[in-house]
Amino acid sequence: MINPESFQRRSFIYRRLQAAGAEFIDVAEAAVANQFLEEGDATNLGIADLSPLPRIGFKGPKALTWVEGQNIDVPSLNNMATPLPDGSLVARLADTEVLILSNIGDEGATISRLETMQTSQGCYVVPRAETYFWFLLTGVHAPDC
Repeated sequence: MINPESFQRRSFIYRRLQAAGAEFIDVAEAAVANQFLEEGDATNLGIADLSPLPRIGFKGPKALTWVEGQNIDVPSLNNMATPLPDGSLVARLADTEVLILSNIGDEGATISRLETMQTSQGCYVVPRAETYFWFLLTGVHAPDC
């Protein structure tokens, strides 16, 4: 069994997840709660904490142009998200801001590639990994929530 405290990257709420009986796995060198020892009914409503997983943002008047220049299709409307072919998710937050969330299975390959690239003038990187949480709601009642 993986101990989240042995990882530099782990959920902001890992202690609460441990207390609730979470079992952790290693994903992209981060401790991520995979399942709970006493399973509940997540088909109705469940929450997954994906905060330790890779993600990145870009802002500026040229952000959308720069991201699209990296062969990433950005949604045409603000506050919309679409999946990429590798399973990552790209969200257009504004005319000047894009957020990219990694695919759980690829361990952040798209994010790693973008982190190493030099952005152009009018576009700057916004590190997201240490500043925000990322929760995923699942189940039939998730849209109502």
